[in-house]
Amino acid sequence: MLNKLPKVSVIIPVFNGEKTLTECLASVTQQDFLDYEIIVVNNNSTDNTKKIIDSFLNKTDKLVYVFESKQGRGSARNAGVDVARGEIIVMMDADCIAPLDWLSKIIQPILAGKELVVSGFQKDAIGNYWSNMRQEDDWRFIQSKIKDGYVDHLDTKNFAIKSSLLKKLRFNSQLPAYEDWDLFLRLKNEGIKIKFLPDLLVSHSHDSSLVELFKTQFHRGKSATDIFDFYRQDKNFQGLLKNDESASSFRLRNFLFFIPWATWQFIFKTKEAPYRVVADLAWKIGIIAAKISRK
Repeated sequence: MLNKLPKVSVIIPVFNGEKTLTECLASVTQQDFLDYEIIVVNNNSTDNTKKIIDSFLNKTDKLVYVFESKQGRGSARNAGVDVARGEIIVMMDADCIAPLDWLSKIIQPILAGKELVVSGFQKDAIGNYWSNMRQEDDWRFIQSKIKDGYVDHLDTKNFAIKSSLLKKLRFNSQLPAYEDWDLFLRLKNEGIKIKFLPDLLVSHSHDSSLVELFKTQFHRGKSATDIFDFYRQDKNFQGLLKNDESASSFRLRNFLFFIPWATWQFIFKTKEAPYRVVADLAWKIGIIAAKISRK
């Protein structure tokens, strides 16, 4: 029966991932699914990433190596999509660890012919203040997006999609980050829902310091601004953007009320305040940086 299942392509983009890549690849090479390939896209890494990939190339014939010189998550993902031979494409980030049955579970709704896109969630693999806050914040956000078994959001660290659909839509190669929000908007515009499997978790190495959190949020805010400004001129997307939580952050009042809001956080939300204020500030600075770079 397993031999009749379609081939699956797992795409893992990586940039300077020497700290997490070994555990990531070990978990993906040991899946209980039979017919799959693992496409590792080296996005011009300067650390020991290539050596780690080479070590796995010597251990398994499932691994496919791709080098993408153009820096950016969108470019790296597209490089993997271009060579993918599977009928279903599954993606995971290089700082994640998958459970043994991850692959067989995430593709099941697509195999059943009921879904085109499926998403799982993550759990914190670090366990310090910053990573715990990220985990809690992400789960709070996702809960607000779930309805009738579907999620109004897409996270590329743990998702599956029909290969033909992704090869048609592709990722925005101009975005250094937040390319998953861009793809989500285009999927939603076509009326495609994302099936959510809340119990299918990969262990993720969240941002584990103030500096890491700031960098992540800065790049997300900058990329989100480019996406928002591009699509807001399109009548097909105006309704989607109006009701999207990310898009609401561009309103002037969110900037004007930042200091009162931050003060309120430190007074009444003592535990969460450092995380929330840093995350929001970095996002706003990213928005400003995106605006300035165009002048």
